[in-house]
Amino acid sequence: MADQLNLMENNAIVNDKDLNNKIVNDSQVSNHNTNVKGHKEYNKDNIFYKIINKEINSNLVLEGKHFIAINDIRPKAPVHVLIIPKGNYVDYDDFVSNATDEEIVDFNKGIAQIIEQMKLLPGGYKLLSNSGIFGQQEVPHMHVHILGKPSN
Repeated sequence: MADQLNLMENNAIVNDKDLNNKIVNDSQVSNHNTNVKGHKEYNKDNIFYKIINKEINSNLVLEGKHFIAINDIRPKAPVHVLIIPKGNYVDYDDFVSNATDEEIVDFNKGIAQIIEQMKLLPGGYKLLSNSGIFGQQEVPHMHVHILGKPSN
């Protein structure tokens, strides 16, 4: 029992069907290391970086100066759009801490444009941004899911 308690102090259990109740070591939890400027280390080897840089095709919904919006390839709702800042930000915290005011405003106005374009206002919608391993972030580039059902 003491060994089991020691294991629990040094590790965290992630209870999620997608993570299959793995024991996750602290070093995996802090997978978003910060560099000397306070930015989280960004890995360009991710699908959103490649989509932004036109290395991979996507189903473009809308593009602004500082963001792109694409349809999710595994939609969880009739409308499931991903809005992605063009800057190299790991997650929401990195984005709001390090993006310029212009980037943040353009990104948020993009969300509003998509909500209007997809006719989500009358019925409502969900905005979701996952962060890190416990937040079940799959792609290490900040993005927001916009989910809903269009109103007729």
